[in-house]
Amino acid sequence: MRWLSLAFIFLYIISFAIGPGPIPFVIVPELWAQGPRPSAMSISVQVNWWCNFVVGLTFQFIQSGIGAYTFLVYMAFLILSTIFIFFFVPETKNRTFEDISSSFGKKHEVNQNEYELQGSNKRDQL
Repeated sequence: MRWLSLAFIFLYIISFAIGPGPIPFVIVPELWAQGPRPSAMSISVQVNWWCNFVVGLTFQFIQSGIGAYTFLVYMAFLILSTIFIFFFVPETKNRTFEDISSSFGKKHEVNQNEYELQGSNKRDQL
């Protein structure tokens, strides 16, 4: 039974490594330039580790509370994460780094001409 248990642990590690495990290490280099990349990588790895810690910490308590429906709690977080990724993480396929980084600023981009016009209107009112 020891060897079977060890084999399943290795199978889990291999499955996680070819599945969702490396996502923080793959998405960060695609979205960030060389300058802020180390900081972004640090933050993404910290979030990954903290999420793993929270799952490990809460699983036993949730399982003792709701039994077989424990995974529904984590599935709800997975659905929320999927919705967030769908709406806020840009597609990087066949796009240059400049295209990707410029897509982050489009939502909050301030048109300089409009800003200067508003400033001159306020000065005229004074």
